[in-house]
Amino acid sequence: MSEELATDARTDSERRGITIGILVVALLCLSLFFVWHHYGVPGSGARPTAGSAR
Repeated sequence: MSEELATDARTDSERRGITIGILVVALLCLSLFFVWHHYGVPGSGARPTAGSAR
């Protein structure tokens, strides 16, 4: 039972580390999303095809 109590009780520094980790991952995902849309993705309609230019 003591192990269950130990896992539920987290210190402030552990919570802060988890929060910072989640924020870093979210920022990486957002930056990848914006880069992906900035350069365009083939087949998504971001770039006109040769057939539609006529």
